[in-house]
Parts: sequence; structure tokens; C-alpha cells
Amino acid sequence: SSVSSDYKKHRETMDNFERDEQMPFDCTYVLIIEDDLTTANYINHAIKKAAIGPVRIKTISSSEKASEYIFLLKQFKMPGPDVAIVDYFLSGTGDGLWICDFLKKRFPETQVILTSSLNLERISDKLFMSETKPIFFQKPFEAKKLKNLLFS
Repeated sequence: SSVSSDYKKHRETMDNFERDEQMPFDCTYVLIIEDDLTTANYINHAIKKAAIGPVRIKTISSSEKASEYIFLLKQFKMPGPDVAIVDYFLSGTGDGLWICDFLKKRFPETQVILTSSLNLERISDKLFMSETKPIFFQKPFEAKKLKNLLFS
């Protein structure tokens, strides 16, 4: 039934959240919101390879899961991510720019990077209208660019 599938999704989110709660907080916390598994793995690997010191990475694959996770972090007074890397085109109801704004309103100290296969000219109007004004990386981008921004 629909109720049991909703409960299962909620329980899965809470289980992930509780696991995160046990992570050490004396490290760089990076949130990756990307629905393409290959790209998410690339970013994850690039961060781990570039990291200076311990790094904690959380990967989320849809706008719904991301907004729920961000909401729960704030609700339970958990620290927000140091950096969020968000894809512009996400599966789900909200696009990446909406997620950037949603995150930044709750955790203003989080550095936000928006990624897209579109070039900057194609989304510059939307970026300009955004409250967040995230840093923009066009895909594909080199791991070195991410390293220079995060760990220099």
C-alpha cells in the first residue's frame, strides 16, 4: 500500500540520518546532490583524493531526498555541510538551484557549487535570479578545479 511505501521511504531516510549523526564532526563535511551515479562517484573520488585531512561525504540522488535531509539536519540542530555540490538537473520536483536556495537559507555558512552540463550562458539568468548565487562548474570539470576550490 501507499502508506507502507511512504513509511519505508521515511524509515530509510531516518536510518541514513541516524548513521550520519554518528560521524565525527572534526572533518570537512561535503554534501553531493547528484542523480547520475557515475558523476557522483567521480566527485566523491576526486574529493577523497584531494582532501587534506579527514573528509565526510554524503551523497543524495534526488531533490526530494535532499530537501528532506536538509530539513532534518536543521530540525535536529545538526551541523550543515561545509560544502554542497549540487547538480542543476535533478530527478524529482525541485531543480538544483531550488535546492541551493533551500540549503543556503538553512545553513548560510555552507559554500554551494552548482554543476551542469549546460554552459554558463544558458543558465546565467536563472543564476542571477537565485538568492544563493552559487559558484558554477560546467560538466565535465577536472578534479583539479574542485581541489583548488575546496582545499587550497
